[in-house]
Amino acid sequence: MLDKTLANVTQQIYSPHADASEATTSRLVVMAGPLIGASFVLAGGETVIGRSPECSIQLGTPGVSRQHCKLTTSGSQVYIEDLGSSNGTVVNGRELQPLMRAELQHGDRIKVLDSEFFFLSPKATTEAGEKELDVNFRKASKEASSFLDDFPEILDVRQNRKTR
Repeated sequence: MLDKTLANVTQQIYSPHADASEATTSRLVVMAGPLIGASFVLAGGETVIGRSPECSIQLGTPGVSRQHCKLTTSGSQVYIEDLGSSNGTVVNGRELQPLMRAELQHGDRIKVLDSEFFFLSPKATTEAGEKELDVNFRKASKEASSFLDDFPEILDVRQNRKTR
């Protein structure tokens, strides 16, 4: 059985066995959309999500703006800003106002059309709550499915969900 709590995922990513640089950086984990299963380290500076090949995280979904939103890391804090996208950026169910910056907290959910990200902060490893993570494998694209083939433990979860 999979323990899908935010605390468990946080503990796995920021375990004592993790690389020292990874244990001190924030991350985005993709929970739905074409990049499902991917994890992105927010090492510092700016991370832009959008359709353009120059973006740090590229989403090819129709409706995603060339530069949709931006995450800015400043010390241990991470801020998100919608860059005036056509279809908006949603954090925890609330749409961000264009060009307004909001601070992200551990466990925040970010939606860019059909892609959903979980924000994980290493400073909150001891504060991780019991929020349920919900990965929707049915929405995963063919590319994401082939990516997941390299991770048998995730495939086992998918197989268990199908047999329910």
